[in-house]
Amino acid sequence: MRGWALLLIGVMFLGGVQLTVLGIFGEYLGRIYREVKGRPLYLVRERLGFPAHNAMAGN
Repeated sequence: MRGWALLLIGVMFLGGVQLTVLGIFGEYLGRIYREVKGRPLYLVRERLGFPAHNAMAGN
């Protein structure tokens, strides 16, 4: 039964490396997805002090 501790440490280390790389890859894909959608990174709930603008009227 010798060597089990070293084997377990190696498996846990490599699993941690895989999860870290997967997290970085997921963050990268998420940023690409948000960029491709072409939407602003924020939404304005209400307008204060700006004149009303009707997008359908072409103003």
